[in-house]
Amino acid sequence: HTMLIQKPPQKQPETGRHPFHQDLYYFPFRPVDRIVCAWTAMELVDRRNGCLSVYPGSHRWNGGKLRPHSYPEFMVNKAYYCIEKFDINSKPRIHLV
Repeated sequence: HTMLIQKPPQKQPETGRHPFHQDLYYFPFRPVDRIVCAWTAMELVDRRNGCLSVYPGSHRWNGGKLRPHSYPEFMVNKAYYCIEKFDINSKPRIHLV
């Protein structure tokens, strides 16, 4: 199975923002231990324009189970879901630039 998720450019405030989520929420296929995903930037990225941010080991949080997701209140672009009741500052994250 092949799948592509495209993040739109930031043309207006908040339109290109993609909230923290678990990739598995978007994937309609299983088993989970056979899924590989990759992120490719199509231009130079940094923290200001949308680099990938990850929480090391987060795939093991909640016993490895998918957490509840919903549309975030703060989003303009309703194409994306976020993890419910998740404090993005609760754990250290890495920005991939």
